[in-house]
Parts: sequence; structure tokens; C-alpha cells
Amino acid sequence: MVFFYLYDIFQKKQKLANQSFHFNYYQVDSLAISTLEMTGSFEKKFLILMPSEDQEESNLTLLQNILSAINLEFPKDIKVGYLESDQTYQLLSFLQKHQPSTILTFGLPPKHLSLNITSRPYDIIQIHDCQWIFADSLTQISKDKLLKKRLWEALKRLN
Repeated sequence: MVFFYLYDIFQKKQKLANQSFHFNYYQVDSLAISTLEMTGSFEKKFLILMPSEDQEESNLTLLQNILSAINLEFPKDIKVGYLESDQTYQLLSFLQKHQPSTILTFGLPPKHLSLNITSRPYDIIQIHDCQWIFADSLTQISKDKLLKKRLWEALKRLN
């Protein structure tokens, strides 16, 4: 009964931040994310996904500062995946194999990751045992104090 209730709410596009979804939210016509080369040891099960074009020195410095602020070390605690903007990726096998506790995406909407959900930037979404945050790109965040603040507030709310 709960399943149908949640599905009905989702269809009406009401806010579902911090709710668990219990229906099929993956699309399958996409590249497997396991084909990507990722960096990091992943000790704290924290995954960061971002467009490959955001690998500029200034963005990587900003990323290091963000991670330091939440007591994470790169490459020890996290894994970073750089995705091509013109591709859609499938995460299901990666999620099943590595079981991340948190996924933070920069500049990648849910649809780009084959997720059949809607999410406002900086809302925390719980899918199974994983918390997701969809943020603006690091390039956008670096130029806007309000976006930095919104990111910081979202990161503080993580469990």
C-alpha cells in the first residue's frame, strides 16, 4: 500500500526530499558506469560524479576545499568519476557492487544518470541506503556565493 502511495505522490511531482523510493527508477539504454575510469580509494563510500569538461585546475581546487570542509580526503575517502556530457550512464551495477553511502553530482541531472526521478538541486534524496545530492556544476558554484551556500547547507544535512 505504501508503494502505491509514494508512486502517486511522485507522479504529482510533489516534493519528496529525504524519502525512499520503492519502484523502478532506472532506465537501461545507457553506458554502464563501470566502464569509466575512476580515481580514489572509496574508503568512506562517497562517490562524486561530474562532467569531464569540469576537470579544470580551479574546479579541482574548489572540490578539494569542499571535501576538506566535510572531513573527506581525496583520493583516500572518495571515488570521482568524470562523465562525458553527451552520454547517458547506467549506475545500477556500480551501485550493487560498491554500495556507496553518498553520491554527489556536479552539473549532471538525474536523467543523465538514467534515473527516472526529478530532483531540485541541493535536495537530499534517499534511494535505498544511498543519499544523493544533485548540485550545479563546479564552474557555476565557483562563481556564485549563493550556490556555495546552498551546497554547504546540503552537505551539512548528510547523515
